[in-house]
Amino acid sequence: MRTKIIGIPNDWRYGAMIVALLYASFSPYFFFDFAFHNDFEIWAYANKVCCSGFPETPHLINIGRFLQAYLQGMYLWFFTDLGSLAFGRAFGIAFACVGAIMLSCAARKNGMDKLSSAAFGAAVFLLPPAQVNLGWVTNFVPGLLNAVLVLYAASIFPDLQPILRKEQSAQIRLGGCAILLLATLFIYPPTIGFFLLPLMIRILYSGF
Repeated sequence: MRTKIIGIPNDWRYGAMIVALLYASFSPYFFFDFAFHNDFEIWAYANKVCCSGFPETPHLINIGRFLQAYLQGMYLWFFTDLGSLAFGRAFGIAFACVGAIMLSCAARKNGMDKLSSAAFGAAVFLLPPAQVNLGWVTNFVPGLLNAVLVLYAASIFPDLQPILRKEQSAQIRLGGCAILLLATLFIYPPTIGFFLLPLMIRILYSGF
């Protein structure tokens, strides 16, 4: 049976439900001009000059998160004033929807029923840390972007038997998974914990 690189729900209604729930929950973010913490630092330097002028960049490079530093510098090009941060939050919510759908598919694949998996995927991105990341524009790269990369790595991780048989497709997927996980370590290491969620769900629903 052919495996899909990204799982798409057979019933699109569950994916639509996740999208509607997340956008409805975070809709107030679009109606107020606000910023969190170091969002105000976006205009403390010439942010139209790529890609290392953000005040936190030297610190991020020094602690090994150089990929986050440069990706963040590129991302912050697009913000011109406080009102423009609403577009960043809308973009972040779109990534949260992608992550929630991918997590829902992983949960369903590992034993959850359709409704429970959709609720689980949405609930993870409604937790307080996710709410902060969705409103905090400068946290998009280490937060939402990194979470989606880790979930994508989990979605392409091959089964054990094809790896043992040294099938070429399994080796390619394994290599791609390793590259993605390595990249996420240079963005924000704790996010790699998302990679274990499918395994934890399988253990809870099916045992070892």
